[in-house]
Amino acid sequence: MTEEKKEGFSLALALTDALPVILFSASIVLISLKYKSALFIAGAVLCASAGLGKVAWKMILAFGGPDVKFLAKQFRFLMPSGFLLMIVSVILDRRAIDFFAVGRSVMSFPAAFFFGAWVLLIFYMIWLAKHMDQNDAKVNWKEQFVNSAAQLAFLLGILSCVLK
Repeated sequence: MTEEKKEGFSLALALTDALPVILFSASIVLISLKYKSALFIAGAVLCASAGLGKVAWKMILAFGGPDVKFLAKQFRFLMPSGFLLMIVSVILDRRAIDFFAVGRSVMSFPAAFFFGAWVLLIFYMIWLAKHMDQNDAKVNWKEQFVNSAAQLAFLLGILSCVLK
């Protein structure tokens, strides 16, 4: 990473990067209150750890520290591993889950609106990740706003389901 690009990774960007991690973690806590699976929680912890690693990377850059590439790159390994564990937990516990009730809740208003927005924003995040320079601070700002909106939509969808 060049010194010019390194300067764009400010403390504000690092703190903004923490927002989706916090929102995701809140969503997972709410889900875990209903779905008590150690495997699911382990996957969620891996996902949150991946996000925290990226936040740490940006914080180090913001304070003028070295480019600790592992903290930036670990995300692409921990995040999918965490989601895989979460999916496996649902497959293993499928008899204990009332999928009809979950589907009905997810498809109700306003939850369906929030989950629909979440899906669209996640697809946009994937597009950004594949087509933009991840070392560009401006791209990171855009990604964090989109990711924050996505995680907020997911949290609001979960809250819509849980508070019924």
